[in-house]
Amino acid sequence: MHGDRRRELTMLWDYPWQPIRDPELATATLMSDPTLLLLPRDHPFAGADAVPVAALEDQMWIVRDEHPVADVLRRVCRSAGFEPEVAFAANDYQETQGMVAAGIGIALAPHLALSALRPDVVAVPLEKAPNRRILLAHLAGRRLSAAAREATAVFRSVANTRASSQNQD
Repeated sequence: MHGDRRRELTMLWDYPWQPIRDPELATATLMSDPTLLLLPRDHPFAGADAVPVAALEDQMWIVRDEHPVADVLRRVCRSAGFEPEVAFAANDYQETQGMVAAGIGIALAPHLALSALRPDVVAVPLEKAPNRRILLAHLAGRRLSAAAREATAVFRSVANTRASSQNQD
């Protein structure tokens, strides 16, 4: 964002172990995005309210290739005392879901990345999984235009509506 100072707003995200802290940016948290476990619909844990990470030690995993969610996977598995065994590295979440549906492995994904969840894949909460923060940022000290202020209000409204619907699930 620093390279092009014509942009007024940008959306960012971070995880607890690597928070965005930049004195040149003013950030506002829009929402918290939970990490979910993707399973084939016929998986033994598919109907669980939440799955403990330790119960997944013998599973094969699909990861996003060179993506922060791969770091999330390593961190949650290591916190449970094991290294994940990766079966396949996918390019995006749709490909990941295809691999999960085919039974090649299971995966992690942020809730917001699952707006188009396949019918043969289920997303289940994972115990002690990290949430990522969804942030709205602009250059610190910059007065926002009327359009940027209106966009900020829309982003906040959408985030609040989304958070309310997640809490009702």
